[in-house]
Amino acid sequence: MTDNVEQKVGNRIYNFTDTVLPSEVQKILELDFNYGLPTTNINQPVVTIIKDLEGCIDKVKDDELSNEGLTEVRNNLRARGVNIVTNHIKYRRRSNSNHKKNFNLVKNIKVTRNFFKQHEDLLVMRSDKGNSTVVMYKEEYLTEMNKLVGDRKTYEKIKRDPTSKLQNISNRLIKKLVDIGILDNIQGKLMRTHSALAPRIYGLRKTHKPGCKLRPVVSSIGSPGYEIANFVHKSLLPFVMSLKYNVTDSFHFLDQIKLKKVNEDHVLISLDVVSLFTNVYNSLIRKIIIERWDEIQKFVQLDQTTLLELIDFCYDSGYFMFDGNFYLQKEGCAMGSPASPSIAIIAVDYVVSMALTHLDFEIPIIKSYVDDLFAVVPKDKVDSILDVFNSVDKDIQLTLEVENNGKLPFLDILIERSEDGDLITSWFKKPYSSGRILNFNSNHPLSQKLGVVKGFLNRAMRLSHVNKTKESIRMVRRLLSSNNYPNKVISKCEKIVSERIRNNIRSNNVNRNWSFSRFPYIKGLSPRLGSLFRHTNCKLVFYNVFKVKDLFSRLKDKVEKEDRSGLVYRIPCSCGKWYVGQTRQKLKARVRQHKLDCRPEKSIKNNKTALAEHHFVEDGHNFQFEDVEILDLEKNYMKRNLSEMIFIKAMNCVNFRSDTQNLSTIYSDLINDVKDLVKS
Repeated sequence: MTDNVEQKVGNRIYNFTDTVLPSEVQKILELDFNYGLPTTNINQPVVTIIKDLEGCIDKVKDDELSNEGLTEVRNNLRARGVNIVTNHIKYRRRSNSNHKKNFNLVKNIKVTRNFFKQHEDLLVMRSDKGNSTVVMYKEEYLTEMNKLVGDRKTYEKIKRDPTSKLQNISNRLIKKLVDIGILDNIQGKLMRTHSALAPRIYGLRKTHKPGCKLRPVVSSIGSPGYEIANFVHKSLLPFVMSLKYNVTDSFHFLDQIKLKKVNEDHVLISLDVVSLFTNVYNSLIRKIIIERWDEIQKFVQLDQTTLLELIDFCYDSGYFMFDGNFYLQKEGCAMGSPASPSIAIIAVDYVVSMALTHLDFEIPIIKSYVDDLFAVVPKDKVDSILDVFNSVDKDIQLTLEVENNGKLPFLDILIERSEDGDLITSWFKKPYSSGRILNFNSNHPLSQKLGVVKGFLNRAMRLSHVNKTKESIRMVRRLLSSNNYPNKVISKCEKIVSERIRNNIRSNNVNRNWSFSRFPYIKGLSPRLGSLFRHTNCKLVFYNVFKVKDLFSRLKDKVEKEDRSGLVYRIPCSCGKWYVGQTRQKLKARVRQHKLDCRPEKSIKNNKTALAEHHFVEDGHNFQFEDVEILDLEKNYMKRNLSEMIFIKAMNCVNFRSDTQNLSTIYSDLINDVKDLVKS
């Protein structure tokens, strides 16, 4: 099959292969990536439940209580929480009703897993736009990705991994921010990185364009430049919010244009910046910051030199890993960097400001949202305006689209000119949208599903002119119905949203000193635990342990086991027992330390680890370091310690008894359920 032809299933699946997808596979791939899959009797995430329950308890605070009183409250929550969890697990074992209810879903998931195991030449991923699912050949994907990273104008292949070097530079910059008082010691400690990983690049297929074209995406969380880039973004954000032409969202945009009129000799246009992020060069940003410093310094705490130094680092850390090789982005703000949006918005605002000074006519309306611009211009100036904008900077180039029959989409609004020059707006859904949102049957709490309904209805009502509201609501109702939302639920939410808009009610959650804590959503369990914490300051935020996207292909370069950090691990001994440990370091560094502790000259060392103590106790106890296994990945220090203690209790270990002394005995029955998961 050519790359221009696809077996399209509705508008939710694009199959760019000759392979026919079984109906069971289609049913799974039609679901949203974040569709929550229910837990079953055999995959109850007991360790996660215990960790997150303790995380919730740890968040409970009450300034009116003494330390002893707060401890009593927490102990009470722990006892009641464990009782709820234990009863839930016992009930699930006695009852198979949930299994029957989800029988078809579970069956289809198994078929889908087996199908893609048998067809290793296929990749399944999400599309670049439209929220669709793409199936394509792995060979075709790798060919296109190699073409992309092989573009020598944009990327340069480098021989060495610069991660360690950039990590050291990042930590020095963070120390500087602490020394000059911009960050306190705690903030600095949280920002420093010790086990950074190289950013990973992958591609998403552009289903809205012909041929096989991929949009590059760089995952940079945990990379050397991530924390600095995030700090730069937050530092620049107040200035970005003040920019004259920038709008923050559709509602802000509507507020800016709703009272405007358009003369009949004017026309609506949209401008789109081509490859904005890779074409905003550091030299341009430095120039803007220096020229506009009097304005910028009103919004940032940093001095000009320090800000430029941080931005320089954001550009210097623009590298990534693909297929085991490292590439440096020659110019432009690093893809995947948290600083890129703010930097790009500043650059676009500069281009707009400079272009307007070169025009010999007035533009009554011009607004920008990142790389998209909306403007009203004289009809006879349409051809010339693009030349003026593209003349500001040779690297920042734009394309232009003119209204069609008096209509032009911008963001998720369709703007229409009336005969008397008013701008009539309505909620807009892009033609290539799959119409796939959080499904009502997904394993999510009802409150989140109701939030989806209210959110869409709120947008339809607030973004639409009074004459277009009914039409927009009908579109939303069709969208929700296609995702299995009952009409009764939609109608009830419509009344609530209408009433809130009529009374100008925006939110009732302000000024509440809540502390939020994650907890897995397990039907029948999580709502009860949520109720348990209802009268505390801690509010549970539910997430799914298992999702449809877990079935998708891993497009990013795999992080090797030895390069993982923030984890709990086990190392087998030749006697059949295990040593369980936890570390924030990369696993290879921790294993290296264990090997050194087992060297003969270390036998007389005091305060040996349990692993070394067991190794030296008598001949024949040799640890098989090459067979080290990761039991759990957990970045949070408190939860990681807890996970380590759980696994020590659940396994035949050589660890000291003191290693588990901080684990409450109230979890003993639950830990018995963990033992089946870690049988050697």
